[in-house]
Amino acid sequence: MESVKLCPTQTITENPEQMERIKRNKIPTLSLEERMDNFHVVELGFSEEMAIEEAKRCLKCGYCSIDQERCTGCGICRYVCPQQDVITMEALVKVS
Repeated sequence: MESVKLCPTQTITENPEQMERIKRNKIPTLSLEERMDNFHVVELGFSEEMAIEEAKRCLKCGYCSIDQERCTGCGICRYVCPQQDVITMEALVKVS
């Protein structure tokens, strides 16, 4: 079995809303002429270079922003979020 080199993980500290937007690459396809009279796969897939560029795009995976002005502290967001460990709730004590 071939060994796989793992990439180091990194924490994203910048707001995804402020990240540079990179357009999605179009997947190369067979021309209409090449599609006629056969059942070959139409989508050819990305080249290595295109795949690397596509992987650099921000997909906002697991990113969640909470509007502190509207949050009631109910915790429902933490319950329904598939990335539950990224949402933390801190109890705030109001001092008058």
